[in-house]
Amino acid sequence: MAVTEVKQALPTEVEGPGLVEYLGVFTRRPKTIIFPLLIMTVVAGLIAYVIPPKYESFTQFKVRDPGLTRGLLAGTQAVVPHKPLLATIGTDIIRPGFYMEIVRRVGLTEGFNLNDPEELSDFFKYIDKNLVVKPSFTKSGSDLVTISYQGRDRKKVALFVSEVLDGYRNYFKNRYRGLAERLYRAAESSLRSHERTLVDLQAEYNAFRSSPDYSLVSVRRQLANESGSLRERRTELEVTLNGLQGQLQRVLAQIRDQKTSSVTVKFVPNPERSDLKLLLDQERAKLNVMLTVNGLTDLTPTVRAQKTKIESLERRYAAMDELIPGGQEVGPNKLYQTLVERRDDVLAQIEGVKRSLDKVEKRLITVRKNLERIPDLQAQDDKFRRDIGRANERVIQAQKKFATIEGEWNRIKSEGGDLFDVQEYPRDSDPPVFPSVPLFLGLGAAAGLLLGLGLAFLKEFSGMTYTSSSQVQATLPLPILGEVACIPTDEEIAEQKKRNRSLWIILGCVALIVGALHVLYFSKGLQHFLPPFLADLMDSIYKGR
Repeated sequence: MAVTEVKQALPTEVEGPGLVEYLGVFTRRPKTIIFPLLIMTVVAGLIAYVIPPKYESFTQFKVRDPGLTRGLLAGTQAVVPHKPLLATIGTDIIRPGFYMEIVRRVGLTEGFNLNDPEELSDFFKYIDKNLVVKPSFTKSGSDLVTISYQGRDRKKVALFVSEVLDGYRNYFKNRYRGLAERLYRAAESSLRSHERTLVDLQAEYNAFRSSPDYSLVSVRRQLANESGSLRERRTELEVTLNGLQGQLQRVLAQIRDQKTSSVTVKFVPNPERSDLKLLLDQERAKLNVMLTVNGLTDLTPTVRAQKTKIESLERRYAAMDELIPGGQEVGPNKLYQTLVERRDDVLAQIEGVKRSLDKVEKRLITVRKNLERIPDLQAQDDKFRRDIGRANERVIQAQKKFATIEGEWNRIKSEGGDLFDVQEYPRDSDPPVFPSVPLFLGLGAAAGLLLGLGLAFLKEFSGMTYTSSSQVQATLPLPILGEVACIPTDEEIAEQKKRNRSLWIILGCVALIVGALHVLYFSKGLQHFLPPFLADLMDSIYKGR
């Protein structure tokens, strides 16, 4: 072959490895990928099994809102203890003085030597770090509190949280009971004081009513009522008198404008109008004769002239007055006489009102003199009544308040008067929070897979062995004439199929057994079919050791 043909046969541009080359790594180097995956998964499982587990236990409870006592305190301007007590729960619980006795009773050491001062200080820091208290406050209703702790011994952790719960409940009860008892004693003392005040006021009032002068109180009350009625009557009479005097002034003004006598004008019939009426009747009779007797029509000049004359007479007759003045008559003025009568009547009413007003004034003077002679005991009697009424109201309010606080105090100090409602009790059957075996296995498998893939690709693309024609062509710029694959014998093919079949059968059986065990383990109705040693093994995996 000529050199020119060889050069033409050479590729002008060598392409890099494609997707097929990358996927071929999985088929050519499966062991390089699988072995790191298995090794890292096993190592992660061993690490998760070797690391000391850490368990968490928590409790959640509601603190019932003592709204009754809070309302009573709000009325007395006192500090409401409920929220401040809950607000200090976190700092109170994590104090060594609070939980040290609980630690000794439970036997919780967490690997520290409590007799060594330095380790004891580290133990306190460990408790402070792992003991978490989260109160959740509400504006109204119960408040929710969560207490959690993480430690190494599952049973001791749950027991420690339970003891902390009991310790705080007793602490809160004692604080709250002490407050309720103080309120109870204060309410009882206040009630007794108000009752004594009421009794003293009633005794003083009874002594006052037994005095000889007290009999005059009713007389003075009657005189005072009469004085008030007289004053009202005087006011009414004064208003009436002012009205009558104004009315009199108006009548007198009208009388001054009138005269004692009046002139009346006489009217008589108009004689000219009577003569004109007679003439008009005569002309109408003439027209009637012309039309009926003579047989003339309206077109006749004589008839038309007669009608014109009659119309002229009718206009004169209509324009003429029927009556004309015929003289005057002089007589008394009736309106003047009526006004005089009205004036006399008003004067009589004014006189009567003045006499009534004078009588009221005289009686009012007499009543005032009698009132001045009687001691003013009504004001003192009213003051006694007001004081007794207010004292009685205070006693009633104090009784209600005392009854409320007494009921609250009896409820709190009794065994059934618990202020807490536990929602979740500590459990010693929860799996460890660290390490998580499934999580470690998953992380180990992921790390092993990445490591295996890295090694496989590193060997594939950095080794000196050619595994594909593209690698040869990329290294040596020579044309590829063909590929000769490895031709296995019939015995090798049969052996490979047998190994593959056995491997798939083993994997299927393992998957089936593992799946069946998980179904039995996680089904409450089928757990009794699981062998004890397998149940313990799965408990160690999923729930910790």
